[in-house]
Amino acid sequence: MEINYSLQNYDWGKIGLDSKVAKLVVASGETVDETKRYAELWLGTHPSGPSYVVTESSEVENLESWIQNNPGCLGEDVISKFNGKLPFLLKVLSVDKALSIQMHPSKEQAAKLHQEFPDIYKDENHKPELAIALSKFEALCGFKQLDRIKRNIAVRKELQAVIGDSLVKELSSCLEDDDHSREVFKQVFHAIMTAPQPLVEEQLDLINERINAIDKSCRTEEMRVFSEVFSQFPGDCGCFCVFLFNYVCLEEGQSVYIGANEPHAYLKGDCIECMACSDNVVRAGLTPKFKDIPTLCSLLNYNFEPTQAKLFQPVVRDENCQLYLPPVEDFAVAKVKVQPNSEYTLSSFKSVSICLCISGHGQLNSSPVSPGKAFLIPALSPVRIANQAECSLELFVAFANVSNDS
Repeated sequence: MEINYSLQNYDWGKIGLDSKVAKLVVASGETVDETKRYAELWLGTHPSGPSYVVTESSEVENLESWIQNNPGCLGEDVISKFNGKLPFLLKVLSVDKALSIQMHPSKEQAAKLHQEFPDIYKDENHKPELAIALSKFEALCGFKQLDRIKRNIAVRKELQAVIGDSLVKELSSCLEDDDHSREVFKQVFHAIMTAPQPLVEEQLDLINERINAIDKSCRTEEMRVFSEVFSQFPGDCGCFCVFLFNYVCLEEGQSVYIGANEPHAYLKGDCIECMACSDNVVRAGLTPKFKDIPTLCSLLNYNFEPTQAKLFQPVVRDENCQLYLPPVEDFAVAKVKVQPNSEYTLSSFKSVSICLCISGHGQLNSSPVSPGKAFLIPALSPVRIANQAECSLELFVAFANVSNDS
């Protein structure tokens, strides 16, 4: 059953047809304003951007309403575990400007935040998320290894000025990645994120001047990323996070999984994103939106990890299908690629699924499929895909990660 998408035109999105989101809109037969920024394409039941079912009579019905009237499509496990609700939201993101330094609370933390601050944290659900690159995709994700952070602070007097001498000295004496080191670094991070604004602006300007004095060919990756983020958010304390967070550059098909309490910020590129159906975000930098620095600093995990550890590896089901199975029940994603002039049957899932075509043309069961077309597939329904073109047919299928065989 075909469903429609919802669009989000945020300030950080790519402009016009530079955006993968906009390209999919055009490919599906709609028009776009080439002066507007197209940031996200949503497929799901989230009230901020619900999808609609296209009925046989070409009428449209809100997807959540349709599911309430046809609950069997969800599958027994989804009905029991998620109270008859679609638990996931499938997106396409086109990022041209850094998203905020942020984290997502756990289920227990989300419920508490919603109860205490319902105007800010509008639901009780957690928001783990998975990003799969459609092109080169850049992000900041998790804290660097402790030695690397200590080295960055040691060589940047501007960071030392913001942190303060006593904390800098205490961190430099931390030799192990242990609870004590994490507690000291927690104080360091809090000092950076809560430093007086005039001091932040002064020290960021000094870092930027020092980097600009270095020939571009000699600048490190960190320097390049800092310059880009600083140009977008001059004077924002979040710019310091470039020297604290892992820089992750994904190639097509590579992915990162963001669990609860993980600091991150997407920087640039196009990706498929799948998440629990929630909008709980705790922000602390690189944004004009509300920053809840005390909450973010209190809830972060403060784990030190190498960059390579941030990559999330898919499971190969067969030569046509890879499964991205995160450690949560709310969602998982199948990437399906069918070669030219061939057919493939995607085994059924015990969950309802949403399928989005990214490239190619053919048939999905009895329906024509092409870029930008999306379908709701009831639980236990096999998907027969026929590629009728001379190029590959590529689909992403989101489903609840409940009792599904890999």
